[in-house]
Amino acid sequence: MNGFQIAYNPDAIFYDEQPLTLASSWNQRKRWVKGNLQVFFRYRKQLWRGLWRDHRFVCYAFY
Repeated sequence: MNGFQIAYNPDAIFYDEQPLTLASSWNQRKRWVKGNLQVFFRYRKQLWRGLWRDHRFVCYAFY
């Protein structure tokens, strides 16, 4: 939105911690969904404009 470019760093180190129980996995998923919804509703106008007016599909993360 602000002209920043995002790139992959091949030298980056990623750490991953998996939840051990179904309950902790469920709580983690709820936090992720809540965060995604908060970001969407905060930036929905800019995302909509980036997608339809500027035809920039890079503003969306599809997973």
